[in-house]
Amino acid sequence: MRQFNYNDLNQKLKGAGYNVQVYSIDHDFVSLSNGHLLLVTTDSRVFTDLPGYPGQITVMGSAIIDLDSNNNPVWVWDAFDHLDVNRHPMYFPDWTHANALVYSADDGNLPLSLRHQSWVLKIDYQNGNGAGDIIWRLGYQGDFELSSGSPSDWFYGQHDANIASLNSTGDFQLALFDNVNYRAPSIPMAQPVLPYHSVTAHLQFLR
Repeated sequence: MRQFNYNDLNQKLKGAGYNVQVYSIDHDFVSLSNGHLLLVTTDSRVFTDLPGYPGQITVMGSAIIDLDSNNNPVWVWDAFDHLDVNRHPMYFPDWTHANALVYSADDGNLPLSLRHQSWVLKIDYQNGNGAGDIIWRLGYQGDFELSSGSPSDWFYGQHDANIASLNSTGDFQLALFDNVNYRAPSIPMAQPVLPYHSVTAHLQFLR
């Protein structure tokens, strides 16, 4: 059993030079074989005069914190450093709302589900040595195109993204629950879709 509180964690983050203050620990975590713990957390930043939002607004974003076996932060990824805050398809200012984190054992990187972006990202973690760059974004307006159908066939507001195959790189399977929330406006549905359905994607990547 491991125990810590937000105040202790935030003090350690500040002492280590990370610009993240944990507001909450959310939805998911990953326990690694080396004793590290990957946490999905929420932090916030204040913005002024964003397009369509005059004045100041506090935006809630997602972060990943890698804690060693002594609960010290040794690697941090923050959505504010890697994504455009002006892209907010749903429920802004709860901007990203990460709800699933997966460890890819084949390359040491991290698929992360951002429900309020309708994206699954793959993040350059490399077992704690990665720069945190986004390797790819899966979903509407991401880095891939559907092989057939219309943009309405993408998943929207998804939950529980996970790797469903034995391998996690190359040609692998990614399964998720498609909530179909906030389907992109002005996109006709190619065919009737149930309010909730599951999706399995077969993905072919170089990385």
